[in-house]
Amino acid sequence: MDFDMKMYNKMFKYLTLLLLLSANLHLAHSQDFFVTPEYPPTAFYQQYYELRYRVRGITYPTFTFTNLPSFFTGTADGVVSGTPNITGTFKITINYSDNGTNSGSTVAVINIADSPNTAASKAQAQAVANLIIQAAADTWIYRSGDAISIQLNGNNAVAPVTWNYKNLPAGLTGDNKGLIKGAISADGSYSFSASCGDAKGQSAQSFYTLNVQPGTLIKSSSFFIQPTTSSLSQTAPSQLFTI
Repeated sequence: MDFDMKMYNKMFKYLTLLLLLSANLHLAHSQDFFVTPEYPPTAFYQQYYELRYRVRGITYPTFTFTNLPSFFTGTADGVVSGTPNITGTFKITINYSDNGTNSGSTVAVINIADSPNTAASKAQAQAVANLIIQAAADTWIYRSGDAISIQLNGNNAVAPVTWNYKNLPAGLTGDNKGLIKGAISADGSYSFSASCGDAKGQSAQSFYTLNVQPGTLIKSSSFFIQPTTSSLSQTAPSQLFTI
């Protein structure tokens, strides 16, 4: 009897362990991966810059970087470093993987501004504060399936300007000129952000919400209403209503 109880307890422990492992594996596969920092700190002209990327949900990811400017290098453990020799805004792609099991990519923007140690630092700081993203659209309310075209503008930006978007709803795309186009098929409330950076390393960010209402199809049709009371002349013409 004692032998049977020991075997039962051992089997129960193994079963519990297997269930816990299964739950952890399911959690690892079902969670969303998130690259940090989402918005890198500003770099400065002729000053050494170093930034380490991490991925929430992956303990030891391997990184590769696309479109890094020539003065920056990226390592497999997620470090971007170098000394900028120009100002400007640079959009890079961060690729990560976990031995092929989990992988993904995201886009980030690094702004390189004038050095704060120069005589122009005060003016530069004021210029950064004055870069504002404005929307030209008069309304943010649409019906599902409607064509959407939103032009964003960066006031006081010095060309060339780089645009980046986060959490654009499915069906919409944004280009590098601040134009958002497409259509949303499902009604609901959608929030996203847009950021821009210019040749001076100025940057600005703004958040938006689209209110998409259900699409309603109203067909135009014509029908006749005939007189029904005896007081009306039998020769009276029919009345035509159109909706």
